[in-house]
Amino acid sequence: MFSFAKFVVGLALVAALAACGAGGTVSPASSPGAATGTKISLTVAESGQTIKVPVGDEVDITLQTIGPGQYANPTVSSPAVRFLGVSLVGPAIPAGPTQLFRFQAASAGQAIITIQGAPHNPAFQVTLQTSP
Repeated sequence: MFSFAKFVVGLALVAALAACGAGGTVSPASSPGAATGTKISLTVAESGQTIKVPVGDEVDITLQTIGPGQYANPTVSSPAVRFLGVSLVGPAIPAGPTQLFRFQAASAGQAIITIQGAPHNPAFQVTLQTSP
């Protein structure tokens, strides 16, 4: 049987972990969306962070909407990062669509990726520092 005390402890643990990940620079190996070979997977949890990415690696950002609508096409502040495309990923859930945004570190530099949210979803923003 599920106890309320276990729920509260679990919720507190999740909140503490989320607070530890706020701000700062995240390298792919220590990122909550850790690197798997040449792909780095990010979620809304990494919004606002700076991520170090080797040139040539792919960065996948998965965002789930709550309510109707979708995230807009991203803006990328620099040619150091190239937008490869966006697709819907399943399975579909009633809360709203899940979108996968794909990018590639094209050259050394820095780029800010901004993805505007649907009406009830905050914008996602991440800074990628790319290096050879």
